[in-house]
Amino acid sequence: MGTLRCFEHQGKIAITGRDGDICIPGLSYAISIEGGELEVFGDTAAGNLFLNRKRIGEADVPVKWKLAAGDQILAEGVSIAWYEGFIELSTDREDIAVALAECEAGGKPFEGFPHFTRSPRLILHAPDKKVEISHPPARASMPKGSLIQMILPPVVMLCITIVIAIVMHRGIFVLMSIASTLMTLAFSITGYVRSKKECREKNRAREELYREYLLRKRKELHALHREEEETWHYNYPDAADIEKMIRSCSSRIYERSPEDDDFLEVSLGKCREKANFSVSYQDDELKMEEDELERQAKLLEERFAYIDDKAVTVSLRNAHLGLVGEREVILEQLQLIAVQLTFQQS
Repeated sequence: MGTLRCFEHQGKIAITGRDGDICIPGLSYAISIEGGELEVFGDTAAGNLFLNRKRIGEADVPVKWKLAAGDQILAEGVSIAWYEGFIELSTDREDIAVALAECEAGGKPFEGFPHFTRSPRLILHAPDKKVEISHPPARASMPKGSLIQMILPPVVMLCITIVIAIVMHRGIFVLMSIASTLMTLAFSITGYVRSKKECREKNRAREELYREYLLRKRKELHALHREEEETWHYNYPDAADIEKMIRSCSSRIYERSPEDDDFLEVSLGKCREKANFSVSYQDDELKMEEDELERQAKLLEERFAYIDDKAVTVSLRNAHLGLVGEREVILEQLQLIAVQLTFQQS
């Protein structure tokens, strides 16, 4: 129907036979659009005025109408499509006068508006990886026996040698025995101290090595945990996110088709549930003493084994759904289900 032209408006438009924002000669009525509300004044019986292909003046069509983006007005051969901030006007008539500022065609939510074409779907799957947490290395321990047990025999021998020296008066032999005993005692003490130091350093290296290992595992599990949370949130958005996507005419509208496995699958709410990926740590139940590193490994397994906001879903294609409860709660749940069905299914 003629050339399409675009005009800006400030929320208020007057369409009349003369002296209006849009002047259509021969118009026997006046049309006012203010704040997104259309109102008709005068007799429309003799004219040709249509709103969204319905003739205004018929019993079931009001003369006052709240407009939505894309609503079309056809007045005496002049087509006007109303949007927030601009209108699109198309006509073959050459006697139409428009006092609005002309603008570039644009401002539409998407290409081809209001005709929507479904985009190829992006499907996210929750990770199903199996993560195993290894046991910490064996803790290094000192050989059995305390320092007193090591130095007591040489000390006793030293005392006996001194007593023999006093009683038998054998000086040189006694001095040799004392020197030998003192050397044995010194080597025993030195060996004990060295072994204790090596054991402490091994345990420190063991702890540092395993803590670094747990940190790498924590990062891996955190990434999987976050990926699964984002997957559930993406596949089953809440009502607020659905509203935003509808208002922005997101490409995800009507993304599910009957060929998809999750067609007619809706979320009834969220709960704390086991993660799709698995975390495995085999605890030794017969172990007498619990190691601090083993306790941290078990805490790591417990921390990432569950998802707090996992969607509780039901397939309306494969199952029946019944709701029981208070009327207000049931109505709210039905609204949420209807929003999901109308938003995602095509």
